[in-house]
Amino acid sequence: MAIDVTQQALTLSDVKGVVITGVAQDESGEYVRELRIFGGDVLTPPILPVDAPPPGQGRLLLTVRLRSANRSRIQIAVPSLEF
Repeated sequence: MAIDVTQQALTLSDVKGVVITGVAQDESGEYVRELRIFGGDVLTPPILPVDAPPPGQGRLLLTVRLRSANRSRIQIAVPSLEF
């Protein structure tokens, strides 16, 4: 299944924390990293330990998974900082 979207805007309210994972290589050899956004209230326990928010940051609201065969294409840069 493939989903092609040319542009998408998504607004999340009550955001309490953002976690960006490091780059890892998956079993297919592609590079992967995730952007996880937490907020709201913690209503249920996390399904996986990686879904657990940092203390006080609510529950997992959204995960954006970035994949590429080229590691440098999923680097995240902000003014004067790259991680």
